[in-house]
Amino acid sequence: YRGRDETITALSRVVADPNAYWGLRQEAAIDLGSCGEAAVPALDRALADPDRRLRRAVAIALGRAGGKVAVEALGRAISRDRAEDVVAAAEVSLARTAGSAARASLERQLSRDSQYWDVIRLGAIQGLAELGDAALAPTFEKFTNTEYVQDVRTVALAGWLRAAPEDPKLADTLRTLSRDRNRSVRESALEKLGSLHHAADAGLFRSLADSDPDPNVAAIARDALGEIEGFTKR
Repeated sequence: YRGRDETITALSRVVADPNAYWGLRQEAAIDLGSCGEAAVPALDRALADPDRRLRRAVAIALGRAGGKVAVEALGRAISRDRAEDVVAAAEVSLARTAGSAARASLERQLSRDSQYWDVIRLGAIQGLAELGDAALAPTFEKFTNTEYVQDVRTVALAGWLRAAPEDPKLADTLRTLSRDRNRSVRESALEKLGSLHHAADAGLFRSLADSDPDPNVAAIARDALGEIEGFTKR
């Protein structure tokens, strides 16, 4: 019954009810997002709710609902909301809703610092990754640098791989990061390097599989080596 007027009305009442359990309001907001553009006015109003948990759910829902009004509401949330996790959710939703038109707005957010774990910059990179634009490869490369927190670095790697898997600089960067001091970054780099199926990297993975003291790294290397060998035999 998604999209029917009575469904939207019922869900909107739950979202707007300050006495309802916050988790129920969150679920109602997400369900509203599945109702399409007709649900956007109710979601837009909910962006003014004092509960940041609800506003974050609303930002996600607006990305599902889509449409011009949703794009405008997400833009306001990015620029005005004081909760960093709400801003981050709105950034990803803006990319999913506006597509390439969101690029300039998201790039502006890359210079914003956050109080907690660089979440605004992280959301902007995740949003840019949604665009799958090869021209963004230099942007993703920048955020793999050691000056950024590990989540920013790994998300930047994922965005780069999605946008430009054939970029020679990506493979070179992944090889360099396979020796990174941050374990999460190192593992992410090795997994992504393996997914490229470059026969030239078989020696690296064989060496890591045989002798790396980190069992997780050795396991990733074995899996990557198996993929490369299977891919090159086709």
